[in-house]
Amino acid sequence: MKKLFIFLIFISLFAFGKEEIKPKEKKPVVTEKKETKKTTTPVQKTGTLSISADETGELYIDGDFVRYIGKSAQNIVLNAGSKNITVYFNNYTYKGSSTISLGKTTSLYIKKSGIDAAPYKDSGNSDTLVLYHNEQNKKTGEDLTSDKETFLSFGYINKGTETAKKIVRKISLKENGNWKELNPNYGEDFTPGWSFTSSFSLGKLKTGQYSIKIVVDPDNEIWETDESNNSYERTFEVKEPKKDPAYLSYAYVEGGTFTMGDTFGDGYYNEKPIHSVTLDSFYMSKYEVTQKDYEELIGYITYNGNLGDNYSVDMVTWYDAVMYANKLSEKEGLKPYYNISSVTKERNWITNATVTIAGGKGYRLPTEAEWEYAARGGKQTKGYKYSGSNNVDEVAWYSSNSNDTQIVGQKKANELGIYDMSGNVMEWCWDWYGTYSSSSQTNPMGPTSGTSRVARSGGYWMPPKAVTISDREMKSPNIGNQPIGFRLVRSY
Repeated sequence: MKKLFIFLIFISLFAFGKEEIKPKEKKPVVTEKKETKKTTTPVQKTGTLSISADETGELYIDGDFVRYIGKSAQNIVLNAGSKNITVYFNNYTYKGSSTISLGKTTSLYIKKSGIDAAPYKDSGNSDTLVLYHNEQNKKTGEDLTSDKETFLSFGYINKGTETAKKIVRKISLKENGNWKELNPNYGEDFTPGWSFTSSFSLGKLKTGQYSIKIVVDPDNEIWETDESNNSYERTFEVKEPKKDPAYLSYAYVEGGTFTMGDTFGDGYYNEKPIHSVTLDSFYMSKYEVTQKDYEELIGYITYNGNLGDNYSVDMVTWYDAVMYANKLSEKEGLKPYYNISSVTKERNWITNATVTIAGGKGYRLPTEAEWEYAARGGKQTKGYKYSGSNNVDEVAWYSSNSNDTQIVGQKKANELGIYDMSGNVMEWCWDWYGTYSSSSQTNPMGPTSGTSRVARSGGYWMPPKAVTISDREMKSPNIGNQPIGFRLVRSY
């Protein structure tokens, strides 16, 4: 009984005295999901051209001016691919190409030694290979054409410390896919620092693509099995000759310093004060643009004087003249010198436009200083009062011997072979008209703005005093019914 009683008490305590123990409620664990940002690596599309040269020049890439370069390397970021490289130096033009690789730097160093200079593969020596028509063409690097004799020039210099010998063993020309050996042999002993240049004629070549190859025996070692270390090959093109408009040939005007203005002391007030001007070299048309020249390019002519192919064009606005210059550049494959926009035209005249300078080697109007320097005869000057003579009748059409425009080139040329820079028709210059300063100037281009442009030369209706080399006139650039023509120049 006692054991039963104790058992009952134990059961009752368990059933009624103990609190119910509930399991703890578990809170759900929330894990915050972090966003993973995807990083995109940009696609590399550019590379760097590191370019330098022995002297200062204007760098053009694919026909566009980029910057001036010199001895300090210039790093230029460009889209990858092959680029046409042209650099205009003071006395020659470099033309070549360079391949820009993605994310890499391509180095180009242009030697002063000449056009298309290239290092020779034999250690310690270098060569220059140039194809040209004449010395002027050799300097400018202009196209080879089928109407002229083509010459090959090449040279070597020993930059080592020992006497060496260079013998040109074989020169070959590839025409229409076939190689032809020309077989000139040249042998010269080379002491350190000594060099030589050889030149010979390839004759008149037909229009087409060519390759020229020179194989050299360095130091009398005959490498019959491997020419890769002692040969140089390049390709070139001979083009159809350019057909310039009638009479439009050019005289080279070597740069220099001259005194500009009324140096005789009997001119008009606006020819003073005299002042010193320094100019770079340039080319100037020997003749005024003729009616035939103008009509062939523009499609029509406006004239007031005599009508005929070889008479000077007149009755053109200043805007007509700069437009003609651009069209002639385009016709001959040159980059136009001017940017011309917002053109306004009335009848056959351009009466207004926005004109800025793009630069380059295209045709353009002469500056007033260039015009007077050429009229004086440049470095060949004999100090004449009129362009080519002190006798006005020898060189000029003016009021006493003419009552109308004349055929160009009939009077005596000046010291540079340029005609009609005194009289016949007045000629447009680039400059806005302004008064002279007594300060020395280099390559002046006149005021930055104005209402009238400069016209030079005087005209057939004017007295001797107005057809001198220093006479200057102010003319409205948008009026076409005035007897003004023009001639063109190109930068050297």
